[in-house]
Amino acid sequence: MTDHARDLMTILGLRAPQRADIPFMIEAAANAAWATDSGIVIVRAVMDALRHAKIALPSISTIERASIAGRARARRKTAQALTQGLTGDQVTALDRLFGVRT
Repeated sequence: MTDHARDLMTILGLRAPQRADIPFMIEAAANAAWATDSGIVIVRAVMDALRHAKIALPSISTIERASIAGRARARRKTAQALTQGLTGDQVTALDRLFGVRT
């Protein structure tokens, strides 16, 4: 990071992104992905969360990876919510319906 970028971040009250911010970004993505599968909406939610937390935006590849991870987390939670309470026979029938090989 250049001295100019550091000075600008200080003036704007931002801090540099850190590796420890990734779980925060994934959670923001998962929350957005609970309602949509749109990549643009999910990425925007991650960026908005970072801005709200006064964290400078990391590289787009970092935002993209966190967004993908958050969407995967939301999909797992959705599948879990949909299959919770099903019997083993019902899960097997669903697997057959969707062509899942066991």
